[in-house]
Amino acid sequence: MTQRTSYQRTRNTSSSATLRETVLGKQEMAQERLDFVIFGATGFTGKYAVKVAAQLAKEKQLTFGVSGRRQQALEAVVKEFAPNIDDVPIFIADLKDEESLKKMTAHAKVLVNCCGPYRFYGEPIIKACIETHTHQLDISGEPQYIERIQLKYDKAAEEAGIYIVSACGFDSIPCDLGIIFTQQKFDGEVNSIETYLNAWTTSNVRGALLHYGTYESAVYGVAHHNELRELRRQLFPEKLPKFWPHLKTRGLIHRSSLSEGWSMIFLGSDRSVALRTQRFLYEKYKQRPVQVQTYVTFKSLFSALAAIVLGLIFAVLARWECGRNLLLKYPTIFSGGYVSHEGGKPEDLESCHFSITFKAEGWSEKLAECTDKHENSPNKVLITKVSGTDPGYGATCSMLLLSAVMILKESNKIPGNGGVLSPGAAFGKTSLIEELNKRDVRFEVVSSLQKVLYTFYSTGFAESRNVVALYRLQVVKRPRAILQFKADRTERSTMNGISKIEDLSIYDGEDDRTRIIKKPVPLRTVSWSENVEETNLDIPGTPRTPRTSTTPGHEKCTFHHDLELDHRPPTREALLPEMSRSYKLLLSSLGEDPERQGLLKTPERAAKAMLFFTKGYDQSIDDVINDAVFDEDHDEMVVVKDIEMFSMCEHHLVPFYGKVSIGYLPCKKILGLSKLARIVEIFSRRLQVQERLTKQIAVAVTKAVQPAGVAVVVEGVHMCMVMRGVQKINSKTVTSTMLGVFRDDPKTREEFLNLVHNK
Repeated sequence: MTQRTSYQRTRNTSSSATLRETVLGKQEMAQERLDFVIFGATGFTGKYAVKVAAQLAKEKQLTFGVSGRRQQALEAVVKEFAPNIDDVPIFIADLKDEESLKKMTAHAKVLVNCCGPYRFYGEPIIKACIETHTHQLDISGEPQYIERIQLKYDKAAEEAGIYIVSACGFDSIPCDLGIIFTQQKFDGEVNSIETYLNAWTTSNVRGALLHYGTYESAVYGVAHHNELRELRRQLFPEKLPKFWPHLKTRGLIHRSSLSEGWSMIFLGSDRSVALRTQRFLYEKYKQRPVQVQTYVTFKSLFSALAAIVLGLIFAVLARWECGRNLLLKYPTIFSGGYVSHEGGKPEDLESCHFSITFKAEGWSEKLAECTDKHENSPNKVLITKVSGTDPGYGATCSMLLLSAVMILKESNKIPGNGGVLSPGAAFGKTSLIEELNKRDVRFEVVSSLQKVLYTFYSTGFAESRNVVALYRLQVVKRPRAILQFKADRTERSTMNGISKIEDLSIYDGEDDRTRIIKKPVPLRTVSWSENVEETNLDIPGTPRTPRTSTTPGHEKCTFHHDLELDHRPPTREALLPEMSRSYKLLLSSLGEDPERQGLLKTPERAAKAMLFFTKGYDQSIDDVINDAVFDEDHDEMVVVKDIEMFSMCEHHLVPFYGKVSIGYLPCKKILGLSKLARIVEIFSRRLQVQERLTKQIAVAVTKAVQPAGVAVVVEGVHMCMVMRGVQKINSKTVTSTMLGVFRDDPKTREEFLNLVHNK
């Protein structure tokens, strides 16, 4: 290495000529500081960083340089990965030469360090950056290194006015900022967050996907894991206060409703980085620290068990030097074929995808002090997701370089005047999440639990009331969680005709948190019969509707019901992108090419069609009836028959269609005739079963005009019986609901049926 050529500028021209300049003196270097310099640019990750840097330089008018030990290799990297950048300075620097590191860091506002394992190669760069007042970012996923640097250099970095931020790649920005994102979207106070990492490929990848350098860092990280306890005792001498309820770790291996497959604890750096962020937020802003547990999901039980076996072998061998030598000598064998010295091919890496799903539990209300104790159990759940492609290198370098941009452009949003920070602590208030969303690292809210409680019970047996909670998840693949509640700590409110209980928690079959409501409050009532004896009309998803009589005094009695079943807020357009992606994934799963001409627009069309087919979720009875109830001295039967109906079977998502006939016996009030057809439209334009649909129509008419009785007959043809299964083309299904006089008086019922069937 020659010191006199420690700073050279390479100009990419059509003739590939280079211009070399030697810059002398620290004064001149300080004046010519570049926005950032990439150290380790000739490494596997460094090359990707140069590629992303070239893109950002054009987009955001930034200047950057590259650095390493070999000039010729650096020139080749610049030529290949930054061909459109005219001037890319080259800095020759060696980790064994402290002066060369200082000269290199003195030319940068931000030093981007891509040279690992950081346990061996990171600290000299930190020292040089502190001396030259240069911010430093790296992609270390080694908790021992990260926390040791914070312990040793936090104060020095703060005095120098620089930020040192590690884990600025896939380890651990998606997890750390994903938790920050979830907290920001929660609208309340978060108690705990569980994360589930999923990774997959969309092509048949046969070679390695990870570079040896990543694997080497993992080997030494596991080898020195025992250092963490003492390190943390020194770094965090004061323990955080304990918060209730405590987040329990799930078993060695378990299944979750948040992801398909088998999950186990993720042993990467994500949790340690996230907990550092939460401690920082508590100490800096007195914000309640979130309890965090991280998991990784495998597609099959066999894959999960194989990972456990390989992990045990890996952990045992990494504890001794001879074992580490063996692991490092045969990386392909001990990684199951995922690691090589060459790394993954670009086309293979581009086919890699990841997602991290976050399940946050907490309270809808926020207490005055973060240490105050909530009197009730967590009553809110929010599920979010971070997803992207090529997590190990492409996405990692986007995260790394955009983090540098945040320091350059938004340093006023980074807390303090310097120090060693985690990514969440440093960039939580910047626009980093928005910038990543522009580069296909998506941060999104998957679902918020709709705290809606439907109470089904008979008016005659109040002591045996049952409580069932229903909720809607937009994307979660196994949304069959069971929700149960503790009512002695609840607040009840009514909105859009729905009785709601505010205190709830989610139970997904994986622990023992059974909740029972003890003191339900009656729903609103309409006049009906006092002689209620039959209570066997429960239908899933439908309030219990007693079959009643019309004996004298019926106007004094009560009939409990709730019509707004599974009511979806009117945010239809917001659902289209996620639904389109789901349809695209479905086409791929079927073996089709979603990018071919005939299918290119199909996912979006299918999503729009599905929203139209289910538009009933966005409508309410009150809006449809719209005061079309009239006082009229009419007490004879009103029948509207053969109303055309189209719906979708909730079991197979295929259509069923037919005709609906409705009759009612008015009690001084009549309903506009078109409103009966509109009531049919509301409930048929949802995922349905015919039995429930019939019941809902009858209850809706009852609510609207409070008649002496209601009768509904539905005749339907179900395509799930025609296209699949028994394939009975001519079969029809007839269902009926008879309420009031239609139930009690055979002659009234017969009159209605004759009118309906009389052609």
